[in-house]
Amino acid sequence: MMHCPSCGKENTSEAKFCGGCGYSLSSAAPQNEPQVQAASETAATVSTQPLSENHYVKQGKVVGKMFGGFFVASLKAPFKHAKTIQEATMTNGLIAFFLFSLLFPLISYIEARRIAITGSVPFGSIVVSPTIVMFLALLTMAGVILISLKLMQVNASYKVLVNRLGSLLSLPIALLGVSFLFSLMSMTLLSMLFMIPVFIIVPISIYGVIFSYDNTLSTGLDPFYGVLTTMIGFTIISVVVFMVAIDSMINRVLDSVPFLF
Repeated sequence: MMHCPSCGKENTSEAKFCGGCGYSLSSAAPQNEPQVQAASETAATVSTQPLSENHYVKQGKVVGKMFGGFFVASLKAPFKHAKTIQEATMTNGLIAFFLFSLLFPLISYIEARRIAITGSVPFGSIVVSPTIVMFLALLTMAGVILISLKLMQVNASYKVLVNRLGSLLSLPIALLGVSFLFSLMSMTLLSMLFMIPVFIIVPISIYGVIFSYDNTLSTGLDPFYGVLTTMIGFTIISVVVFMVAIDSMINRVLDSVPFLF
């Protein structure tokens, strides 16, 4: 069936003229063909578009390249690079937070699967939940540092602070990355050797963020008390993370390895 483009009356597909107004339907039909052809060509173009030309793939490559440069510069000179960061977006810092939060649970998961003799090791409880908790803890820690800086009357923004903390976490991330690779190769001892320094460097990285800002005002909180405030916040957050994420993860591992009891 065909609708008349002039009056809208329904006509048979073989009709040459509209039964309602007499409009020539033969002249209307070809007008629709270019639209149909264009639509089909567009669909064909979309379906045959290479994955490398996809908008999201391109965007992912740009973000990956940007973080790669950020990470390399941070490894070369973490503190010096952190001091120069004034970026309005916190993409690099968030990626660094996520990598740090993910690597430790992943290493624990690999080691748990290696020593488990009964049952299965729950991926969600050992990897997903701790990663989320640790990621949120880092965001909260950045907020605590920002409060300390504000008490010191330092001009700081949360976004820039997240990027600076992400820069100072580059060395712990690199160490965890090496630890992860050794864990994949079943070299548990070497994996642990690279993981241990992380627990020492992370607090230094957190306190180092404060000194990456220049405090020229004498009316604000003394830097000593700024660091002390940050230390108290870090301790509280660390205890909460251990109780919520790490403790749960350890219990799950022990459940999978009954001979440890």
